[in-house]
Order: sequence, then C-alpha cells, then structure tokens
Amino acid sequence: MTRAFLAAIAMLLAQACTAPTSLPATSSPIRQAEIPVGTAAPALFAPTAAAKPTDGGCGNTTVLTGGIPETLKRSTGDNAPSGVPYAVARPATAAGFIFGYPLHMPSAGIGYSNKILWVVGVQRTGDLAIDGVPLGKTGPVVHYSFPANSSPGEIYPSGVDVPEAGCWAFTLRFAGQTAQIELAYR
Repeated sequence: MTRAFLAAIAMLLAQACTAPTSLPATSSPIRQAEIPVGTAAPALFAPTAAAKPTDGGCGNTTVLTGGIPETLKRSTGDNAPSGVPYAVARPATAAGFIFGYPLHMPSAGIGYSNKILWVVGVQRTGDLAIDGVPLGKTGPVVHYSFPANSSPGEIYPSGVDVPEAGCWAFTLRFAGQTAQIELAYR
C-alpha cells in the first residue's frame, strides 16, 4: 500500500470518529410520537402585582380583582371577564371567576345566583367534579359535576350552592388534576 493511500484511510477514519460541532435543527418524528398526548405541564395562574384582594375568600384562598395573569386569560380563550372577582386554587392550575359575588345562601333572596366560571390550566378531557364541605368539617357535603361543553377556552360555567353559610372548602377534579379552593358564603 502506498503512503498516500494509508494517509487517505487515516483521514476518513478520523472524520468518521469526530463528532459534528452542531446538529441540524430538525425534529425527530419518532421522538414526537413517543411523547403521550396531554402530558404537557398545566398552566399556572399566578396573579400579577396589580391584583387587589377583596372580600369573599377564606381559609387559604384570597378573592382578587384585577391583575389577571396572562395564562388565565389564554385559558379562557382570551375572553377573561374584566371587573369580575376571581380566586386561584392550589395548586394554581384552576381558578374561578365569581359572577355571583358575594356568594350567598340560596335562601337569602338576594336576586342573583352563585355563578362561577371555572377555568383550568390543561386541555379539558371530561367533566369538572367539585366536592365541598364546610372548612374543618366533614359535612354537610355538596357534589357537582359540570360537562366540558362550553367555549371558548378551558372553561366550565357553573352554579355552586351550599346548604349553610360559612367558609367552604372545595376539591376540584379535572383532566387528571386535583386542586383546592376555599370560598365564603353569606
């Protein structure tokens, strides 16, 4: 073998063993298909500094006006109601705009209902189930289920009534997620 031939083989082997300095910016369809649908992290609804506390929250929940986070606005299909008090659950993957504000006992005869527009930070995959009890108690218990049949956005319009006044702790279950929120009823 000639010296030039051996030099050419050595050069080819060196190039084959050298890692490229950069990879092309292409996506792998195989990799994308391996990622299960619906595994994206939920959007978190952290109120901005412009949010102002108002009456109506209790326990660990504060009812706010203004300062609606962009993630919450997007989850409403960019149709977040302005001027309506809202509360953010824990974890901050759900929130409720309280149209029936302040919340009250149905027997109070106030003339409006306890309407809450629930918004979730994941794509809806079924009903929103809500279970509630007076804070620190085991009963009475209320249970509601609302279908994922409204739009725009990841919303569940509801009416949530309770049988007695006080601070109520609600557990929200939706799309494999669970969140907690406390709301005061007069």
